[in-house]
Amino acid sequence: MKMTTLDRWESGNHSHTKLPCKIFEMKLYIDDQKYTLINAINQTNYKLQQCGWYYPHMTRDMAKQFLQKKAVGCFLLRQSSDSVRNYTISVKTAAGVVSIRIVTSVTDDGVSFRLDCSKKLTDHVVEENCVIDLVQQLVETKALTSYRFSDNRGHKNIALQLETPVSVQPTSLRHLSRLALHKHAQFTKTKSLQCDKLPVPNSLKEYLLEYTNIV
Repeated sequence: MKMTTLDRWESGNHSHTKLPCKIFEMKLYIDDQKYTLINAINQTNYKLQQCGWYYPHMTRDMAKQFLQKKAVGCFLLRQSSDSVRNYTISVKTAAGVVSIRIVTSVTDDGVSFRLDCSKKLTDHVVEENCVIDLVQQLVETKALTSYRFSDNRGHKNIALQLETPVSVQPTSLRHLSRLALHKHAQFTKTKSLQCDKLPVPNSLKEYLLEYTNIV
């Protein structure tokens, strides 16, 4: 396809000249945003493959059926059917299974993830630059207990709470050990695992650094 550059437009009896460089700068900015978003999604998907509770092919109805008999607070992350919002959290609440989309935003500082909400609440919800960090923050602080929702079945003022991720398959002992080490490190002075000081092979150090979350 041949690329063209808009350099003029007309309004009424007036003709205006538009500098091609402005269009070019705008295109570069949009392309840069796309690259930032794609790169962030690729990095996120790599981490999601390791977390164990990401269901890329699960629909909302499947998630509802899957979580229906689980305890309140059980949750999973899945691919969103909305092309703008890449991920969705499905969680069992006291009123049943609820699905909440995660909004992905590109800013000058990179990419951020937050729960979908009304515009007046955007400044009050938790926001992180990684979707797993967002989920971990919600689990650790129980921030969702302050979030309430009403549905079309008459349920009102229902608290959302994330407690236990539901794994796709039994979690490996290796990954459980990694989670335990990172969780224990949070109570140390450094607040993080100092892998370079551990008396273990470099391959194991690399494995520990591939996933530094505790959820």
